[in-house]
Amino acid sequence: MYKSFFIILGMFLLITCYALVGVILFGSVKYGEAINRQANFRTAMNGISMLFRIVTGEDWNRVLHDSMLEPPYCTLKPDSDYWDNDCGNFVAAIVFFCSFYVIITYIVLNLLVAIIMENFSLFYSNEEDALLSYADIRNFQNTWNIVDVNSAEASPSAASNSFSASSRAAWKSILKKIASSSSTCATN
Repeated sequence: MYKSFFIILGMFLLITCYALVGVILFGSVKYGEAINRQANFRTAMNGISMLFRIVTGEDWNRVLHDSMLEPPYCTLKPDSDYWDNDCGNFVAAIVFFCSFYVIITYIVLNLLVAIIMENFSLFYSNEEDALLSYADIRNFQNTWNIVDVNSAEASPSAASNSFSASSRAAWKSILKKIASSSSTCATN
């Protein structure tokens, strides 16, 4: 739980930092196919939403090409600062977007998926120390089918007493497994 929270927090901080750098580098770029009135780097919030689109893989290469805009396709004012014209930066665009895409897609998202898979494997494992085995799930399902004869997916209160009495031994073993794994997780 905490691992995935910290990965998501780190991903959000990385996106925020990249969005602020994107505002500095590409905030004044002329609108094109992918950079337009709705999706641009003019403000930090627009930059964050643009980078969330890139995280999903939505036309990030077209955003890259719009950010590499150079004369004669943009207005380059003589004797002006970088931020006073509407041209992009070829090298900065390649470094910015390729590094962002590689870091987010191939590192951060894979870490998040690995943590989810690790947590999922705690519940479904062939080992003896698994929190919940397939036999436990089948036992619960069979006991539930005895109680829920009408397939209402809900039990009346009288039936729940027989349900808890009939599966008390199974639940004790499940709770012992969960308690022992929680104590080992807390020490790690």
